[in-house]
Amino acid sequence: MRKSNLIESFTPSGSSVGTRKEAEGQPPKAGSGLKNVILIRCDPPRLYEAATGEPVAPFNAYSRIIHRMPRSKRSENANYQYIGHNAFLVDYLYEAKALGAGEIDPKALSETLQSYFKLLTEAAGSDDYLIRVIATRLGRSPITIASANKYKAAANDFLRKYSALLRDSLSKVNLLNPEEKVELPAELIELEPRARNRSEISKMRSNLMEFKPKPDEMFRQAIGGLQGGKAPTDTKRKDFPSDQILDLLKSLPPLERTVALLQCGGSLRQSEAWAMKISDIKVSERTLLVADPNNRRDPSAKELPYKGRATAHIYMFEPFKKMFFESLAEYKIERPTSDSDFLFVSDSPNSYGAPLLEALEANSLNRRLNRALLKAQTENKMAFTERGGKPYTSHSLRHFYGYWARNFVYIPGRPSIGLTLAEIQVLMGHANITATMIYAKLDQEIMMAEIDASEKIKLIWNKTKSIDSLRADSYEALARDLRRRLAA
Repeated sequence: MRKSNLIESFTPSGSSVGTRKEAEGQPPKAGSGLKNVILIRCDPPRLYEAATGEPVAPFNAYSRIIHRMPRSKRSENANYQYIGHNAFLVDYLYEAKALGAGEIDPKALSETLQSYFKLLTEAAGSDDYLIRVIATRLGRSPITIASANKYKAAANDFLRKYSALLRDSLSKVNLLNPEEKVELPAELIELEPRARNRSEISKMRSNLMEFKPKPDEMFRQAIGGLQGGKAPTDTKRKDFPSDQILDLLKSLPPLERTVALLQCGGSLRQSEAWAMKISDIKVSERTLLVADPNNRRDPSAKELPYKGRATAHIYMFEPFKKMFFESLAEYKIERPTSDSDFLFVSDSPNSYGAPLLEALEANSLNRRLNRALLKAQTENKMAFTERGGKPYTSHSLRHFYGYWARNFVYIPGRPSIGLTLAEIQVLMGHANITATMIYAKLDQEIMMAEIDASEKIKLIWNKTKSIDSLRADSYEALARDLRRRLAA
């Protein structure tokens, strides 16, 4: 069997790729925007050629892997995002004739994959004629480098997992049938290991604690994959202004307000908020759980024996906790009738009662929430001077959680207001504290109150007042000033 035919027709042993009939009654995903392939939302999701109805075997094999892998390091919703991103990758490969046009040309496939990032970020504005043509045919608009890097990560996951599965299956075939040797396909150039440069090694080592220095050669080799780009540094304010957050929330519809409160009051990423399940909300106990596959929100869970779906408690601060449960009750009154355990479901006639995260693409959900936020900001005549004239988006709500926790949460017995960065890192589920530092910046007025207290202690050193007493004086002065501003 030729390599190309083997790649096209491969199906893992012990399983079979379903036909279109098996998926009858499952409409293509709304808003998927695919031209050459149809994505069917079943369990696991499947992809079919639009022209022939034939299953896309590599994609379907990959889909089975990530949806049935025990203790996956990714959440269920992240897997669905990878499925959506990789469905577009396959659509692009079909449009570029790198797949679906008979025998696969490894060189052409490699060149097409190398152009993928350019297609995502430049689309019809590219200086490459072929990229412009394909982007126009697919109706593709350019996306930011940060967003394109997510597509790139999904593509690398697809290529690596399917390549490993293919090699493993062919090795089994050769072992069971030694008289019929099947040639292993050549590895894609993009998946070959690459050498890190000195700057990459230095940055990598700066994040490690080395008890005994190791030679640079131990860090030289990096896993291969498609290359992405570096997003430009954003200097605009990221957290939603604390003096306007309540007005914003009150102006949102119940569904969007509930999602927004999960972000600003519970630190959830938008993908986590849309994936919230009714069974994870205990109204009587006023508690919430969220999927936590990496145990970042609950590090102690790593030491426990695995007991199924990994979850962690969400810690909400007042007044946002009270507002969330009020908004939840209001949303449940108008929630479409559905037996789905997902909290947020569609009210569209084409997908009524289906989970929104399955009925719409992630970017469509993002746009829905951002449109509601923009409308609320416009109605309240909010200024965007610290954002360069641009309105705040949904991600500013998660930044707000870090800002609030750092500056306004008081724990009795502590000498100062605010949680530590390490505490906020756990609450927000960050992999490293560097990300937390971006979110949890110090409030200027609180910082000035601390500086004022420290300056006073120098003047009365060895006298009766303690630093805590001076802190209290400074915070009382700040409180009086804030009340004067409110009364003005």
